[in-house]
Amino acid sequence: MITLRRAVALDVPWLLTQCRAFAEFFGSRHSLMPDDITATEKLTQLMDEDVGCFYVAENGQRLGFIAGVLSPHYFNPDLLQLTELLWWVSPEHRGSSAGARLLDAFDAYGQVHAKWIVFSLEHQSPVNPKSLERRGYLLHERSYLKECA
Repeated sequence: MITLRRAVALDVPWLLTQCRAFAEFFGSRHSLMPDDITATEKLTQLMDEDVGCFYVAENGQRLGFIAGVLSPHYFNPDLLQLTELLWWVSPEHRGSSAGARLLDAFDAYGQVHAKWIVFSLEHQSPVNPKSLERRGYLLHERSYLKECA
């Protein structure tokens, strides 16, 4: 049975290994987490409920996680948005309900704490956009990334 809980400091070593796996999946020359000290600091900050939400899915072992930050919109600070930063299910656990359960918990948190919930999917993401659309998300923007030296 898959359960969800808030991420805690004891999760950080596992989260670091998963973030490295994500970085390999993403394939960028530039690391999102340049070193373990910075990564630990940022991951720990996300665990603070005042910053956003950070959930771990498990069934006796950790399966995946989702994390997002609450922030005021740049142009309208009264508009609080929950922006997904990390959504990852370990490759060996994909196909389970872990990803959907994480998404549902993230969405429920956003429904209470934000006016907008913003997701981004990598172009090679295994997530089917229909799973977001079925929950009421609309394609809003497309983002493009160009790596510079």
